[in-house]
Amino acid sequence: MVLEMDEEYGKGFQGSSKNIVSDCKDYFLLFGFAAFLSSFLVFDSWKSVNNVFFGFVLFPLVFCCSRKQLIRMHHSWLVNLFFSFILYLVASSFWSSSFSMDVFFRYMKRALYIYGFFVAVFVLVDDFPRFPQSVVNYFAPVLLCFSVICLVVFYQEHDFPRARLLGQGRLTHPTFLSVVLLAYLGAFIWGFSDRFREHGWIGAFSLMIGITVLILSQSRSSFVALIVMVVVALLIDKKVSRFHFLSVCLIILGGAVSYDMGLLTNRGMSWRPEIWSSVLERVKDCGMWFGCGYGGWKSDAVVVGDMKFDHPHSIYLGQFFYGGIVALVSYICLLAGFLFHGLRVRRAIPWVLVLTAGVSVTLTEGSKLLTTPSPIWLVLFFPMAMILAISLIGSGQDSET
Repeated sequence: MVLEMDEEYGKGFQGSSKNIVSDCKDYFLLFGFAAFLSSFLVFDSWKSVNNVFFGFVLFPLVFCCSRKQLIRMHHSWLVNLFFSFILYLVASSFWSSSFSMDVFFRYMKRALYIYGFFVAVFVLVDDFPRFPQSVVNYFAPVLLCFSVICLVVFYQEHDFPRARLLGQGRLTHPTFLSVVLLAYLGAFIWGFSDRFREHGWIGAFSLMIGITVLILSQSRSSFVALIVMVVVALLIDKKVSRFHFLSVCLIILGGAVSYDMGLLTNRGMSWRPEIWSSVLERVKDCGMWFGCGYGGWKSDAVVVGDMKFDHPHSIYLGQFFYGGIVALVSYICLLAGFLFHGLRVRRAIPWVLVLTAGVSVTLTEGSKLLTTPSPIWLVLFFPMAMILAISLIGSGQDSET
C-alpha cells in the first residue's frame, strides 16, 4: 500500500516538474521575444539586434517548439506557399551575375531566420492565447514614449520644425520611425475604440503624437500608409462609434498635414522615378520572368547620374528586380492571402491594419525580403506571422467579422 502511494506520488511529482520546466521555457521565449522587439529601440548596430534575435528567440525556440506545433503550423497552405516563395528567392541567387556559394548560404541563413521568426510567433500564440493583443497593448505605448524621446533628443540639436526628424536605435530612418509608430498605434486604438467614451483621451493623445511624428519625419510614404490604414479600418468597421471615431481621425490628419504641406513636398521626388527607370532597364537585360537574382552588393547597386543607390526603393520593384514576374505576382498573391485570412477572424483585425501599413509604405521603400531583422520585419513579417497563428489557433474561438 505504501509502495503504491510512493509510486503515485513520484509520478505526480515528475509530471508537475515537467510542467514547471515547460512553463519556464515558454516564459524564457516570451521575455526573449520582448527583448528582441526592444532591441530595435536600444541598439545602434544591426549586429546587436541579430545577436539578441539569435540568443533570445531562436535559441529558446529550440527547446520550446514541439513537433506537434510544427505540424499544425504546416497544415496551412498559406504558410507552405509563403516559404516556397522564400526558397524561390534563395534559389534565384544561382542565376545572379555575382553568384557564389557564400551568397547562396547568406540568403539561406536569412530564410531560416525568417522561418524561425514565424515559428516563434506561432508557439507564443499557441502557448499564450492573449499574446497578440498583449503585444499591441504594450508595444504601442512603448513606441509612443520612444517617439517622444526621439523628438526631444533630435530637436535639441536641430532646427525645429524644418529639420527632418531622425529616430534612435535601429529606427533612425524617418519613414520607418513614423510608419512603425502609426501602424501599432492604429492597432492599439482599434482595440479600445468601442470604449471611446471612457478612454477617448488616450486615443486622442496618441493620435496627436503620431501625427506630429508623421509631419516632422516628412515622410510621404508613411502619410499614404496611414491614409490607407484608416480607409481599410472604415471599410472593415461595422460599429457606428468606431466609424465616427475613425472619421474624426481622418479629418484631423488631413487638416494637420495641410497646415504645413511644405514639409512633405520640399524634397521633390527623391530620385524615385530615375531609380525605378534604371531598375526596369536592368531587369530587361536579365530577363523579365525570373529577374536578376539575389546577388552580392555590387550587383544590386543602381546608378543614376553621378549617384549610386544600393536598392530599388520599393519592395514590389525589388521582387521584380530579383525574381522577375514570378516573384512579383507570387508576392502580391501571398499578401492578398494573408489579408484574407486576417479579415476572417476578429482577433486578427489589429494585425490586418499593421500589415496594411506595411503593404502601403513598401510601395516606395525597401528592396529585399530576405534580410536579417529590420524594421521591415515589424510591418510585414510580424503581422503576417500573427495573422497566420491567430487564423490557425484562434479561428475556433473568435466569431468571423
